[in-house]
Amino acid sequence: MKKPTFLILLISIVTMTSCIPNKQTVDLIVYNASVYTLDTVFSKGTAFAVDKGKFVAVGQDAEILANFESAQKLDAGGKPVYPGFNDGHSHFMGYGLALTQYANLVGLTSFDDLLAALQKFHKDYPGH
Repeated sequence: MKKPTFLILLISIVTMTSCIPNKQTVDLIVYNASVYTLDTVFSKGTAFAVDKGKFVAVGQDAEILANFESAQKLDAGGKPVYPGFNDGHSHFMGYGLALTQYANLVGLTSFDDLLAALQKFHKDYPGH
């Protein structure tokens, strides 16, 4: 092979391989979703990538799938994804029943009575 032909072939190979995007490997890709963000303009995406428990990108399906790869991909079926929700709820009935096992709350008719009974119980039985 002549030098100019080899040089052109080498430059072509280098150019073509440098155009192939390198995909970042992540733990999870979720696509086909309605992703609501809390950035300054409340942008909306359809996909996101997660690595080591943190969002690394939010965007459109084609963009995320083109730039990231993962062994675990989840089709969200168009369902919404909202940031920052924590399940902070209480089972008040169970909590109240548990309290009656320790502090006698029977017959109390006001918040002040309830507070006094709980303070007395706490004084009589520290640590409960």
